[in-house]
Amino acid sequence: KSMNKQLPLNQILYGSPGTGKTYNTINKALEIIFEKDLGEDYFKLSSEEKEEKLIFEAKNIYESNKTKISLKKEDNDRELLKQVFEYYKEQGQIEFVTFHQSYGYEEFVEGIKAETKNEKISYELKPGIFKKLCDEAQKKSDIIVTISDVNSELSKENFKELYNAYVLTLPDYSEQESSKILKTISGSEFYLFKNSTPSIVVRAKNGTQPMSVAHVKLERVLFNAEKPTYSSYEPIILNDIIKTESKINEIDNFNKNYILIIDEINRGNISKIFGELITLIEESKRLGKDEQIEITLPYSGEKFGVPSNLYIIGTMNTADRSIAPIDTALRRRFVFEEMAPNPSTLTEIKVQVSKEDTTDTGIKLNELLEAINTRIEYLYDRDHTIGHAYLIDVKDLADLRFAFKNKIIPLLAEYFYEDWKNIDLVLNKNGFIKIKEDNNKYLAVVNKKISGKVIYEVSNKKEDWEIANFKEIYNDNIDLTKKIKDDITDDVNSNEQP
Repeated sequence: KSMNKQLPLNQILYGSPGTGKTYNTINKALEIIFEKDLGEDYFKLSSEEKEEKLIFEAKNIYESNKTKISLKKEDNDRELLKQVFEYYKEQGQIEFVTFHQSYGYEEFVEGIKAETKNEKISYELKPGIFKKLCDEAQKKSDIIVTISDVNSELSKENFKELYNAYVLTLPDYSEQESSKILKTISGSEFYLFKNSTPSIVVRAKNGTQPMSVAHVKLERVLFNAEKPTYSSYEPIILNDIIKTESKINEIDNFNKNYILIIDEINRGNISKIFGELITLIEESKRLGKDEQIEITLPYSGEKFGVPSNLYIIGTMNTADRSIAPIDTALRRRFVFEEMAPNPSTLTEIKVQVSKEDTTDTGIKLNELLEAINTRIEYLYDRDHTIGHAYLIDVKDLADLRFAFKNKIIPLLAEYFYEDWKNIDLVLNKNGFIKIKEDNNKYLAVVNKKISGKVIYEVSNKKEDWEIANFKEIYNDNIDLTKKIKDDITDDVNSNEQP
């Protein structure tokens, strides 16, 4: 039975940094791939049961494709899911892209790209990652082209080389007869020339109107079974370029699910990237639906629609203040699922003293993270909490110090715009943040105008980064509300000083 109602075609995983958004795209993608095997009761299961079900299906795939899937650790379930995910990427069912400010329609859908070869610049129309995946998702046949003389398979890259070499043998276009003459199936002769692009130009022997036959068009006729624009000429030209044999394998990719994963989807200019396709990704506008829509692409002039077996998974960092709020048109076409910090994933982690000394420090990472995030929500908002991924790899005290000094505290400094008083509150005034002693040697004149200014710094003293300091973060013996009021009073008193 289908789980389509439980598997939205367009979904965005959103949350603060380190909550496992990109990590969870692996599970989400495999849920879509294994849709028919998981069953309709899958979404009634707990998170742990879902993981077990995915692992079971992944093991079946691995057993059937051991020559194509390599595992570094046979008994590591996460490694299994990652490698099966990579297997489907190699099979072309999953594509991954990251949006950024300079990413555009030309990379995503289609565009004209400049290429330099033999010190010559040529311009070609190339499909983007989204169009290529849409085409693959609705492919009905797989065409294998071989060169008869050597019985070797012909690729699109090889065909381009053959086309370019063939064009160079043709005379420049003129209104006179050509030295290159071919015949249609009915026996009518036509001339071949080359233009300045260079590409093939066709003119009937008794005609006056030239017709351009580009490499891209012949490629689609040959490999994608596209209908020729000039049916009397293009098949004949193809056979003359290469003596070919085509074997057509009937397939139906519509029975498989395809996934496009867009990391950092809110960092891109959605209008610039999707263009007119923003309407086509709606479920009701997909190909095969009652309200299906096809558009004409601006560069190629092809008819284009989005198949209903193509799923889009986006990830969104809610704490990224360098970007505008997510595009409204995108928001109403996607289902949003929050990826919140999950302290429980840290419960079983024992922080030892050092790599050599395996004594348990007793630091509870789950409580530590929960305490920090509770204060951040109180002082700022829930979009700027700290994800569990920042602490998931901590093994000893050195790892924990590194995570705070080089990751967590710099992130807090960005969140609070260098407001170290609030950062100190988030850490429960545990000693990591210290009031910096003034260097009065250089402040004599300044202090006449400004007095009572407090400057903070991150402590570099080892005694401020001991086990007790970390425990103090969640061992909240001080009333946070009272602490805030006291600090406000201190600020008022300092401002009243002459």
